[in-house]
Amino acid sequence: MAIAGFYLLAPVINGLMSVLESMVSWLIDNGLLPVASLVIEPAKVFFLNNAINHGVLTPLGSAEAAREGSSVLFLLEANPGPGLGVLLAFTVFGVGAARATAPGALIIHFFGGIHEVYFPTC
Repeated sequence: MAIAGFYLLAPVINGLMSVLESMVSWLIDNGLLPVASLVIEPAKVFFLNNAINHGVLTPLGSAEAAREGSSVLFLLEANPGPGLGVLLAFTVFGVGAARATAPGALIIHFFGGIHEVYFPTC
């Protein structure tokens, strides 16, 4: 399974990372960096936060930091603001267990920095 995954799944994942990398590069080039959260937050819900952070944003951020001395790309995935908005929406408009657990998840997410806490509420 590992060998099959390496040869069959790795090219698919690498292709996905290339597409995401080109999307982020396009957003940066056009001055639309805050819009990147529209890609990052839904990907977090699908457990792609580490793939985006380490597979897309870190390589782009490292290249930009080497070229310009610093990069804001390291802060995009760690930004608690968009997740806070998602959890506030569940707190106000949610139904059932999502509404009941969202306030606690909001505190853990925003102050504790643990982004994965709101996945079960979605």
